[in-house]
Amino acid sequence: MRVAGKWPLLVGLLVWLALTPGVASAKNWKLTPQSKYGLIAVQIPPPGDLFVPGGQYELQFMAYEPNRGYFRTNSFFGWAEVRVASYGRYERFRLRDAKPGFYAFRSTMVSSWWGTCFNAGTYYFEVKPGVTTYVGAYDPRRNIEEVRDAVRTGRLPNSSRNSQQYFVVDTPRPTLTLPEDDPKGLADLTAWLRAEQPGVEGDPVVADMIPTTFGSRSGGGLYSNGGCGLWVGKGVPDGG
Repeated sequence: MRVAGKWPLLVGLLVWLALTPGVASAKNWKLTPQSKYGLIAVQIPPPGDLFVPGGQYELQFMAYEPNRGYFRTNSFFGWAEVRVASYGRYERFRLRDAKPGFYAFRSTMVSSWWGTCFNAGTYYFEVKPGVTTYVGAYDPRRNIEEVRDAVRTGRLPNSSRNSQQYFVVDTPRPTLTLPEDDPKGLADLTAWLRAEQPGVEGDPVVADMIPTTFGSRSGGGLYSNGGCGLWVGKGVPDGG
């Protein structure tokens, strides 16, 4: 595995968009068949004895171009993340709204500044308007331990300068129980939506989870010492 860092131009936007952690029904989501956006649903385990530096982690999805292996994002489009606290009331499922298109599991961040980058192996899926898409059950423990180990051994710095983010790159695929491997998960999500999110209409559907990899660039531009992913206009030409 390698480590890298990037200047987070969108940190303020991420904080603004992220779900409020540790609070029951943090947001009353609304979704109808006529909605122009869809919802991503992910299952998370109880925190148990999990120690998360800073008390929270963030699972990030990004708008993805599957035919070219890069992300299509800018300051106002393409980011979709779920922030989870290791304290407070536990919620088994988390939701995130997203514009229609393909999204990939990009990274898991710890305390906003340290993360694991899934460039060496991840999954992408499609979000459709007016539909809740279930992507499976994510277990953060291995990825969080990777970050902690990298800081302990000095491969990542123990503090962030000028709000810089640092990544352990080339990490394995996220620890994910795919929807087809957990049929009960979809039924439980359906029941949870009816009880906790009555404003979400229709039954959720299982995502078609497709394995993929994505590029990672080093030097100059958006990144100071490498980074997690390639962006349109930042090392990858637009169009096509």
